[in-house]
Formats: sequence, structure tokens, C-alpha cells
Amino acid sequence: MKLYYAPGMGSFVVEAVLAELDLVCEREIVEVAKHEQSAPSYLAVNPRGQIPALVLDDGTVVTESAAIALYLAETYGKGLLLPPAGSPERASLLRWLFFASANLYEADLHYFYPHRYTRDKDGVEGVKAAAAEAFHRACDILETALGDGPFLLGQSFSIGDPYIAMLTEWHWDKPQLFATRPKLARLHAAVASRPRLAALWAQNF
Repeated sequence: MKLYYAPGMGSFVVEAVLAELDLVCEREIVEVAKHEQSAPSYLAVNPRGQIPALVLDDGTVVTESAAIALYLAETYGKGLLLPPAGSPERASLLRWLFFASANLYEADLHYFYPHRYTRDKDGVEGVKAAAAEAFHRACDILETALGDGPFLLGQSFSIGDPYIAMLTEWHWDKPQLFATRPKLARLHAAVASRPRLAALWAQNF
């Protein structure tokens, strides 16, 4: 397998899964500062120019960080990072993993790249404001859903945890975000300090 990655990007969650499962994977950094994600060679791998992308040994390309994390855990996890298929815990994990992808990740994109979502130069600030509101609403829903923790599934660490921690780490004002959301703050801290992930976290954030 070959992972295309960049520090601080969505590839963090994929690297986290690789680290947790002790998986060896060829890696190639995509230099965002040099706009390599827009180079023809990378667009041939992922036409959207987004990072990460995982190329399997047979040439199959998997994109979207949540999809890659799920694939790796299902294929190589041997019971780690994913509850058993068909269990209520698996259903809950999938619910919140895709909730985070559709809501938190999308709101982050709108907040940091508002010019992509409007052709009105005077509409950029409105896009950012709406994105911030959407992000916080989604965080409030997650905060209510989280139990005694520290993780999404209680004491069981899963692929959902580095994913949510990454999305909240990107927040533009973390003290404000976590001030009224102690369960999300606890999950974020638990992932950042996890022994297998602490060094990786420091490299990315």
C-alpha cells in the first residue's frame, strides 16, 4: 500500500490507524505549500486533489479519510478499532463517524475555504459565519451523545476517536469550543496523549 499524506491534513486519521495497528505502508508526502495536490501526477491519483489517498497493492485507490480508516480497520484490525459487524456498537460508531464527516468536516471546509462556496466576493464572511454555527451545532449534538468516555464508545478506542479529535483540533478557537463541551475536550485530550499517537499528534498539529 502507498499513502499520500501531508502533515496537519486529513491524513492524520489514516496515519493514526496505521500506528494503532502496527501496519507498514509506503508513504509519499504531498507538499501543499508547493501546490503538489494540484499537480497532474497527484490528480491522476485523486482527481479532487484532496489529501489523503491510499493506493492498494492492486492499484485500487481509496480516498476520503473516514473511508480509508474504515477500510484499514476492517481489513487489518483483527477486532481492534471496530466493534463486531452487526453489533449496536458498530452501528453507533458508523452513525457518528459519518455524522462527523458530513457535518464537522464539511463545516471546517466552509470556514477555512469560504471562497469555494460563493461567487459573491461579499458573501465570504457570511459563509464563514454559517459554517461556524453549523460546526458548533454539530459539536453540541456530539457532546450530548458522548457518555462517560473517554472515547466515543466509552472505554473502547475506535477509528471515530482520532477522526473527531482531528476535526476539533482544527477549530479556530479551541478554548472557546471546549469551554462548554467537556466531553469533547476529554476525547480530544485522550487521543492527543495516547501512547501510540502522541508523537504523531505532535508532528501533525
